[in-house]
Amino acid sequence: MNEKAFDDMIIGQEMDLVKHEYETLKEVKLYSYHVASTVGLMLLPILAPKTHRELEADAISLGIAMQITNILRDIGEDLERKRVYLPKDLMNEKGYTIEMLYNQEINPAFISIWEDLAIEAKRFYEEGLQSLHKYPISSQLSLKGAAHLYRAILEKIRKEEYRVFIEKHYVTSLQKQTILTSIL
Repeated sequence: MNEKAFDDMIIGQEMDLVKHEYETLKEVKLYSYHVASTVGLMLLPILAPKTHRELEADAISLGIAMQITNILRDIGEDLERKRVYLPKDLMNEKGYTIEMLYNQEINPAFISIWEDLAIEAKRFYEEGLQSLHKYPISSQLSLKGAAHLYRAILEKIRKEEYRVFIEKHYVTSLQKQTILTSIL
């Protein structure tokens, strides 16, 4: 058992209480580790009792991927709570202001920021799944399924023209069935 993961998750919960904006992608990834990767680290001894220690880095990557997906899906919901997880340096680089964000502007700069983060998430999904073969067969399908279903949220948002301010995007039951059938 990774006891540090429990302590780190508490740090993540504290971050949610006191930090409402993030300056850099590095900060967003650190936050993502604390609130999501820690869950994966806690689950590892259950999912892969014999190999959990060697899978920790990939579990961390998968947690970061899933949290970045959450961030990209929940932009509008987070704004209502006065939380901005889009890194300020990336917003500045793309010429997208906090005012534009609060005005819910979906323009080329916003899409570019969103896509940069989605590419980052994709990279972490790939890292997180590279060691899938080291999990017991009994855990492989559920882990692969969860990652593919979560990753599909990103494609759904693209198809819905990045409308993350007014609706929360989910993968439908039919889409879930199609995805899960395709990975068998």
